[in-house]
Amino acid sequence: MDINHWDVPDPTKVVAEAWEQVEHGLLDEADFRAFTFENVVKLHTAMNLDFFAGTTVDAPPDRSPQA
Repeated sequence: MDINHWDVPDPTKVVAEAWEQVEHGLLDEADFRAFTFENVVKLHTAMNLDFFAGTTVDAPPDRSPQA
């Protein structure tokens, strides 16, 4: 999920729009978590485990927030 993509006019609406996939039965909550969080963590830490070091989301994936 690319909240800050150049063609997103209002990033505050992206997650709500994405959640509609759950509301319409296209994804379950586990799929939504993977789509919006787990896949992003995998993408950015696959080559660099310290990618998020020093940021507000600095917790390692094994201590990530639970849905």
